[in-house]
Amino acid sequence: MAVKWFSLLALALVASFAAAQDEGPFEDPDCALGDENTCPVYSTYQCTTDVRERGEIDLDVNDMAAFADSFEFGQAKSIFQQGKNSRTSSGGFRTLEGFSVQAEDKMSDWPDFQLFREYYNDNPAYARDYVLDALDASGEFGGADDWTRAEASVKGAQYMCLAMYVIHEMEDAVADCEAGDVTANDGGAKAWDETAAFYVGSLVANTGDDGVLQYGLALNRQLQFTGSADINGQVMDLLNEGKKLVDSPTRNCPELARIKNEIIDLLKVPLLQGLIRYAFLADENSGGTSSNLPKARGEGNAFARSILPWINGTDPNVGTKIDENFPPTGRAVKDGYNSVVESLESLYGKEYFQSISADDVGTLTAAGDVEDSGLSGGAIAGIVIGVIAGVALLILAALWFMKRRKSKSSYAKEANLSGDVANGATAGDGYVPPEMP
Repeated sequence: MAVKWFSLLALALVASFAAAQDEGPFEDPDCALGDENTCPVYSTYQCTTDVRERGEIDLDVNDMAAFADSFEFGQAKSIFQQGKNSRTSSGGFRTLEGFSVQAEDKMSDWPDFQLFREYYNDNPAYARDYVLDALDASGEFGGADDWTRAEASVKGAQYMCLAMYVIHEMEDAVADCEAGDVTANDGGAKAWDETAAFYVGSLVANTGDDGVLQYGLALNRQLQFTGSADINGQVMDLLNEGKKLVDSPTRNCPELARIKNEIIDLLKVPLLQGLIRYAFLADENSGGTSSNLPKARGEGNAFARSILPWINGTDPNVGTKIDENFPPTGRAVKDGYNSVVESLESLYGKEYFQSISADDVGTLTAAGDVEDSGLSGGAIAGIVIGVIAGVALLILAALWFMKRRKSKSSYAKEANLSGDVANGATAGDGYVPPEMP
């Protein structure tokens, strides 16, 4: 309940800045003219085209998470479907749902998307449908706990809808290389730059925050798993290596394809770590408690769905086991934490996990203290500030109301009025989130 009110107070503060976010797409003219130093930087990656609007999709994730965490599922759905922060070149909003809806048209030739579509009953919009089921409490989420729905919906948007689009951008960059045109994309942006924007996000680029996209996930996982590989360091090095190839007048498309494949393999590591972490937290006999089980069930289910096609493609028996141990309702991790981890470890070095080792994944710390959230660190800090400001405002409002009430009461006595005194508006009725555009 406290988290719900904290989130609502944060939204109240953020709402006052909404108009500034709706001014339209921002394009740096110097970047557009080729001044690389004015183009956005994502972690250690310097873009050569202006993809800053793409990076701001992480602000939609932040907003969606704030609504979902306060169980305002209708508002979260509006963000997911209509967008709010990431403008397209035509002036409309890029949406988290759109990454999945457009998948059939944009990704039908990509092998990873083909694998996922086939696993999910030949449904190209599997990610969109998963998120909507969680938001609407429909399908497999019928009867699911609100915390389960909240976590699954946001994680589904992050690691199913958007994560596959990161892979798409790399595949698109290779295709552009082979076609001899590395700017054959929306607005002339280079697909390789878009990969960095969608992987890292604007929160990292503009504020130094850990972020809420895959970059932020990898940072959290590295803190939660001792001895694990520096996934972000490797991904950023590979992105920069690929950038040199994309920017070079002499194309080396096979080498770019190799780099793309290495990055895709690295992206699986934080997802595996997520499964291990939530197997621990959702198992009643290990880390699970009555208070965290609904959240852990939702997060575990979302991480499972984001990687199950690769697992099933490597070992169908393990795929079935993981699917059965991470349901959105009922008991999770029925086979026990140790059994689930052993099954996942049996995948290392095989098929879709060929290049992944136990050393890459590391060992989950006993506490796994770093809290996963769709909210950025900056947003969480904003919530704390919002709570303090909100409490102060409520106290002032209460004092004003008491003074006003006393004044009216005195006036009624002096005037010898027998009727009721008209009531003024009271504070504390709760914040109503603004309409989404």
